[in-house]
Amino acid sequence: MFKLQGRRLWATTTIATSSAFLLFGYDNGVLGGLVSTQPFLDAMQDPSANMLGLIVAIYNIGCLIGCGIAAIIGFRLGRKKTLIVGCVIVVVGAAIQASSHSQGQMIAGRIVTGTGTGLISSTVPTYLSECSLARSRGQLVTTQLTIVAAGITLAYWLDYAFQIIFPFISLVAITFVPETPRWLYAHGHIEAADDVLRRYRGFAIDSSEFQLEKNGILDAIKLEKTTSQMSWRDLLYDRSELKNVRRILMGIGLQGIGQLSGINLIVYYATTLFTQTVGLDLNTASLLGGINGIIYMVTGLVVVMLVDRIGRRPMLLFGSAGMSATMICFTILVALGGKNNGWGAVAMVFAFNTFFGLGWFSLTWLIPAEMTPLRLRHIGTATSVGSEWLFTFIIVYVAPTAISNLGWRTYLIFSIFCVLQLPFVYFLFPETKGKTLEEMDLIFSNWSYGRVKSMSSSDLETSAATLHEKAIQSSEVENNVLDKKN
Repeated sequence: MFKLQGRRLWATTTIATSSAFLLFGYDNGVLGGLVSTQPFLDAMQDPSANMLGLIVAIYNIGCLIGCGIAAIIGFRLGRKKTLIVGCVIVVVGAAIQASSHSQGQMIAGRIVTGTGTGLISSTVPTYLSECSLARSRGQLVTTQLTIVAAGITLAYWLDYAFQIIFPFISLVAITFVPETPRWLYAHGHIEAADDVLRRYRGFAIDSSEFQLEKNGILDAIKLEKTTSQMSWRDLLYDRSELKNVRRILMGIGLQGIGQLSGINLIVYYATTLFTQTVGLDLNTASLLGGINGIIYMVTGLVVVMLVDRIGRRPMLLFGSAGMSATMICFTILVALGGKNNGWGAVAMVFAFNTFFGLGWFSLTWLIPAEMTPLRLRHIGTATSVGSEWLFTFIIVYVAPTAISNLGWRTYLIFSIFCVLQLPFVYFLFPETKGKTLEEMDLIFSNWSYGRVKSMSSSDLETSAATLHEKAIQSSEVENNVLDKKN
């Protein structure tokens, strides 16, 4: 059978994952272009405001379900098969939605589609992280989030009939890409893993570069087998050497506090925000609301260019500082009222979106996928993405009621969470730029007093030697146990 390799393999991998993430963004934004159209309202029997809100928000619950499934089956099933299952489920959900003539059928279709999207959104960052080189991992994953923004923008012009196209493109492309080499190594398929790693890297199997990466992966797998056990007590105080539970909780917290900044209030209710809070007319508010997707596309491209040069921490901290300042200014301007202050508030919304796009839009998906150990990566990615969907659902449901009762004071809450992002990132997250996925174990094993110590190249080499020695010891213990059994 013909096997792709080198640039052709990377191009096909990009098509497969990009189509899947374009679908993710498209599904996020597609209902925004339909809910106010008369044909849609007629087909849904003129739903009440609460029912319309349920139809919109229930998609996030489906995504949360998909993330839960990915956390359970992701490591056993494999990254590639999980993506295939997700795409098939989305095709079924899209067909249900496109043929809907009742509220119940539309809700069912939204849940099914969301479940498939949850599987896809949990798996794509993991797949790319496990296939990519350390020096380009950030670019590859953040590119996918830029494509999500393109999907959100595209959804305003192309509605449901086109929803089914993207998973078909992804399904065709996925058939030509392999399982990730790290998953194959972890399941004992050494020859197959060697072949896949060779095809992605372009190195000969007997080259020093190939053997160095392969041995690093195998050593990490051996060590993780002896240190990846978790207990409920670890959720409160993780004393394990590799801080596995803490890393998973950090990913959940990163996505959660990102959503508590109020970003999805702006994404979902931009038009309402501009009309009711700022006082603009409906046409102007709708036009301005459509600019959000374009902002994310532009800032996403900037992140792609800078993430592997500047690093993750500086971009997160820069984004948090900008979001804090602009959300505080927005709150003050809304509280003061008046037309001029209203236009100032609009400017603050766009500035807030820009800082979010430069700092948090892409990186909250990249970091959990790269910092969790191989055997727990599907759980770390799925739970962090699940956190995003859960908090999105909460914000989308609670925010309108909060605004009607508290008015401008609601934005004070979001301002506080924006400010809290700064110490959260500064004290808890190390820089992961340019580090291999196996070096993450070394970095987090040096956790001290709530902060990860920075590690130089010499520190990493010393810790890597220790890691290799422990891996050999764990392998010898395992072999002795097997010998005794035999």
